[in-house]
Amino acid sequence: MVAKFRERVEIIEQRCIQFLDTSFQNLRSAEGAFQLLQKFKNIESREIINNKMSEKFSDILRQYGAEV
Repeated sequence: MVAKFRERVEIIEQRCIQFLDTSFQNLRSAEGAFQLLQKFKNIESREIINNKMSEKFSDILRQYGAEV
């Protein structure tokens, strides 16, 4: 029973990561991406999702550099 719960948690984590990847691919500007990241940061989440959001922050900085 616990193993099934953990398996489902992992599936949800992977879907959240896919959602983050998809959401940030479709943004047109670094400013919009940063605003979206700030909204996500206010949500309490699991470590793997927090790590993915940190990666997105680096992606946003690269995008901002390209825009400037």
